Amino acid sequence: MKRNQQDSLNKAPLSLYIPSMAGGGAEKITVNLANCFADQGIKVDLVVSNLKGPLIKDISDKIRIVDLKSARVIFSLIPLMIYLGRNKPGAILSSLNYANVIVIIATLLANLLAKTKTRVYVVEHCNLSQTLLHPPNFRTKFLPLLMRLTYKWADGIITVSQGVAADLAKIIGIPREKIFVIYNPVFNKNVISARMETPDHPWFKPGSPPVILGAGRLHPAKDFSCLIKAFKALREQLDVRLIILGEGEERSKLELLIRDLGLQDDVDLPGFVGNPYEYMYHSSVFVLSSQREGLPTVLIEALACGLPVVSTDCPSGPREILEGGKYGFLLRVGDELSLTKTLADILTNKVELERIPNETIMTYEHETAAKQYMKLLIGESI
Repeated sequence: MKRNQQDSLNKAPLSLYIPSMAGGGAEKITVNLANCFADQGIKVDLVVSNLKGPLIKDISDKIRIVDLKSARVIFSLIPLMIYLGRNKPGAILSSLNYANVIVIIATLLANLLAKTKTRVYVVEHCNLSQTLLHPPNFRTKFLPLLMRLTYKWADGIITVSQGVAADLAKIIGIPREKIFVIYNPVFNKNVISARMETPDHPWFKPGSPPVILGAGRLHPAKDFSCLIKAFKALREQLDVRLIILGEGEERSKLELLIRDLGLQDDVDLPGFVGNPYEYMYHSSVFVLSSQREGLPTVLIEALACGLPVVSTDCPSGPREILEGGKYGFLLRVGDELSLTKTLADILTNKVELERIPNETIMTYEHETAAKQYMKLLIGESI
């Protein structure tokens, strides 16, 4: 980084915006980036609409947290404009498309009214076309129009995978060459020590049956129902258990399914855990059952822990990460029978996978991604 650019970053804060500190992938990535920037001596503001969620404890004490105290993202527009006008950050980085729209508008208005010169960058974590097939709410139907109107004013658009980039360019009409792909900063060197700890869970005692692990927000897009049903068939063949880490709106539905299938003694939903690596290191296989993704963080984390992985070949990310199935099994979305058979084959040592090279895993290391982000945020090409 050039000296004058470093000096400007020390004088004006670099702002990262996220709606809350919920335990999702985008929130986790934002915290990872903010911590990495702060460790480099950069003045960082982490701006949130509503300061709540389990990831608060992971924020470095070197970071200033700015709570806009807004119940919804749209109500953050004016407080965000005021923040930008008063603090004049050199750049603001936003994640999640509905929030990105608001952040772009707030930055444009602050630059106009308060005569600031804040650059605005937005990150797309999900495959937009797949989201539109299963809109979580009414406002989602208007997202493409809002994104077409606002994204052209961003100083940079970043996606987390090539698949997300191609999809975004097609849906909102932005030239592909104007979209930058930066893989997520998923883990740091602390993974090596964190994964060695033993989970505080009775199913990991010596001599216990093997554990299949799933992780992610308990949301329809993750299709944990498919995983549970496939596990039911597998349980009839092998003595095995299933743990799904994460929290979300589908908890009650999944718990009912577990009861209906008589799996209460073999499936556990422990919720959000602070150290998923220890679960990954001590499990026998990891499953990603999603219907859609952007670049699934948990899949990369599982690979970094040396865990065999099975994933749906959903758009976008798994095929990219696993290099077409070279480093993990790719199955059709919703294919319970294939999932059951593949898990059985792995657990009975009928199949083997090539281990992913360390240099490939390091593509997703914090510092690697942070350097690429920083080049964009200070106006250099990557």
